[in-house]
Amino acid sequence: MPRYYLQTTRGHTATPPVPSASSTPDLVQYVSKATAIGAGGAWSVGTNISLPFPNPGRSGNCMVVFVQVPGDWPIADFAATDNIGTNTWVRLKGSYNATGDVMLMAFYALNVAAGTRTVNVSQNTSTGLFGFQSMGMEFCNVTAIDGAALSTTGNSSTMTTARLTPAQTGDLMVYAGVRVTSVTTTSFTAGSQSNITWKLAGPNIFNGFAMQWGVYNSTSAINPQMTMATSTQWTAMALAFKAGVQGTARPSTGIYVIGNTGIDFRPGNFATTQVMQVSRYGNLGIVGFVGGVAANAPTITAITDTESTSWSTAFTSVVNDSRVGMLYGPNATPNPSSLMTLTLNISTGDFTAQCLDVSGAAVSPLGAFGTATGNQSVAGDNSCISITPTASNGLVYCEMGVAFNTNVGLTAPASNGYFISSTFDNQDLDGPSTPDENNAWAIWYNPNTSAQTFTFHMRNGSEANGNWAAGIAEFKAA
Repeated sequence: MPRYYLQTTRGHTATPPVPSASSTPDLVQYVSKATAIGAGGAWSVGTNISLPFPNPGRSGNCMVVFVQVPGDWPIADFAATDNIGTNTWVRLKGSYNATGDVMLMAFYALNVAAGTRTVNVSQNTSTGLFGFQSMGMEFCNVTAIDGAALSTTGNSSTMTTARLTPAQTGDLMVYAGVRVTSVTTTSFTAGSQSNITWKLAGPNIFNGFAMQWGVYNSTSAINPQMTMATSTQWTAMALAFKAGVQGTARPSTGIYVIGNTGIDFRPGNFATTQVMQVSRYGNLGIVGFVGGVAANAPTITAITDTESTSWSTAFTSVVNDSRVGMLYGPNATPNPSSLMTLTLNISTGDFTAQCLDVSGAAVSPLGAFGTATGNQSVAGDNSCISITPTASNGLVYCEMGVAFNTNVGLTAPASNGYFISSTFDNQDLDGPSTPDENNAWAIWYNPNTSAQTFTFHMRNGSEANGNWAAGIAEFKAA
């Protein structure tokens, strides 16, 4: 039986909370980020990686975050906190895959305070770490843990954790699997097992990790599993939570970002035709991308997917040191295991794409849109682009790429606006380095049609951005 560790650390919703009337656990939102540091600086003692969920957490819910790191470390070396500071985070260690030199761990918080959104993971080991990936999910109708983080490692196309035996039926089961060697895979497939329907959340075949969840209607022992299209070294872990009437369900009306999957493309490791896997629980997919430098700045020229969604360009990409662009797929058929094929104009350079999974969008969702470029010569927050929405109660998606400095927050809009870039305390200030290549992505649930300027906050108050490019688009609610 693999060992596990369990310890605790301490640490304006977009729509009004709706108390759950059910006792069946359900997904509220998810985030999956390719946040490997690479050459961007070591994750040293006392520094944080920050994983922002798309929306503020909803009162009384359960949040689960998985993090993979290189090396084998005591779980006591790591701790989770959040932007609220009153939630209790429990940490659990999964197995270490020695061949791939990767350890997987989990953090969860029960009955979170409303507004919990950004989870910060720190480490206190004396050795700097140079890589990590992070992903998380939020659920309603979860009351308590019902199984330890049992995990295994292996070398196959099926990732299977050790056994879980729940004390009651109806448990929520959550699972994370990580491909830990350079062998690529073309897809993850949710497990197919009795008494549970597994669904993927935020799979990332480019960077090699995925989550899944399901409600297990049995008390029989189960070894949760997920499959990959190719065999490779892997590590995986699963948790079980007791079900009960608790927390706040996902909004059933109005537009809502259910998930964000961040994909990091590095020089030399992608082709002009690139297949990606994402989850789609809603009826609108949006892919915003930022990156590259001048002539080596790639752009996504087209997207197709397995659901035959009709993808369009929200605005023509612009380049000013960085290139920004955005495509959207309306009237999408929900599929947590969707495969998208991206067509790029070149395979050089680097960029990051943030893929939003949106529910409640209109049949013809695109409203106002625009781009802007500039050269910031005086250091300070960057008020980069404005928009006047054409309809109330929609979603505005904004992105900006900069030549210098690192975006770390959203100053305006202050109400219902959320910065969704991941950040890292030791990040190379001028990049390009992950997470999210020092650039900015944000969403805003616009309450009316008043004009709004987006302003991003910088890490260093004395370095100007230099050349920058920004893009913005409004998506209307049904």
